[in-house]
Amino acid sequence: MLGGDLSPKIATGLRKVSRQVFSTAGTTQYTPTRGTQYCLIECQGGGGGGGGCTSGGGQSSAGASGSGGSYGHVLLPVLTVLGGGATAQVIVAATAAGGTAGNNAGTTGNTSSVIANAGTGSTLISSPGGVAGAGSPTQGAATFIAGTASPSASTGGDVNIAGQPTTYSFVFSTSLTGSAMGGHSFYGQGGKSATTGSGAATGNNGTGYGGGGSGGATVGSASAAGGIGSQGIVIITEYCYN
Repeated sequence: MLGGDLSPKIATGLRKVSRQVFSTAGTTQYTPTRGTQYCLIECQGGGGGGGGCTSGGGQSSAGASGSGGSYGHVLLPVLTVLGGGATAQVIVAATAAGGTAGNNAGTTGNTSSVIANAGTGSTLISSPGGVAGAGSPTQGAATFIAGTASPSASTGGDVNIAGQPTTYSFVFSTSLTGSAMGGHSFYGQGGKSATTGSGAATGNNGTGYGGGGSGGATVGSASAAGGIGSQGIVIITEYCYN
């Protein structure tokens, strides 16, 4: 169900005024376009970083991949969004680093959110970032490396979706290994699987907004780093009455 009571104004019609897209990581302020009555806020968290892996003595290993960031959207009256002030605070999740080469976990994805009254009011919607992929030590035999769980679902939305988890990374033998694909998000895709039959393969970065980075993979003596989880995004579509 959409937030806010639209029934008193249905006869006059609701139309889009404009759309403000916040795609630069960090904290900024949302100022409504003149005439805005309702705001549809879309909030995408960042992806989790993929895990690194280490190898030695001709053995293989692969890091776990990061899951996708969560997404939510909510329709609210502009007065609720402003919370008594002139602006609302928008926080766009930054990228999450992959684990450095070796048995090192990636970085947990960052949270995107919108907070009323320039950041001093209530949190209107919050979308957690993806879970980081674990690092992996040298594997002495064929094995599967556990995947990464979904993050918590977004909160505050009319729709709240958790980011996609990841499946197993694998070591088939001392001559073939690969990581899982990073987790997808509503607005992004996970980094593709890193595979190798010889040497180190760095995990691939998530793409779009909120895609998880894949884990690194290695055969031989070199270690590999995990891929980067992509940043988040916040989109606010503004509506007024005819």
